[in-house]
Amino acid sequence: MGKYIPDDAFRRIAWRTSHAVGSPSGFVVSVIIVMLWSLAGPALGFSDTWQLIINTITSIVTFLMVFIIQSIQNRDSNMIHRQLNAIQNQLDTLTRQGLLTNKTCQCDKKDVG
Repeated sequence: MGKYIPDDAFRRIAWRTSHAVGSPSGFVVSVIIVMLWSLAGPALGFSDTWQLIINTITSIVTFLMVFIIQSIQNRDSNMIHRQLNAIQNQLDTLTRQGLLTNKTCQCDKKDVG
């Protein structure tokens, strides 16, 4: 089975970004960036500019990642709903054909809550 790659540009970018950022190599890159920033502290005298650099980068990345995370979450949610609807349709078809009774697939209300 091949990889799922969305059609439109935003979803394609969001999909690739989420996979890159969520990978071990993405974590390693972020650790390296923080380490380089930390090592630059003494050279820059731990100045306001030094702090502003990491704060600005962090704010921008966080802002953009919110949209990417929401896009991926929406896609996953829609996929789950489509799959659940397909299962429900199959159960309805089996019930109409008499191959499945309501008694067979009913849950005790005590078990659900």
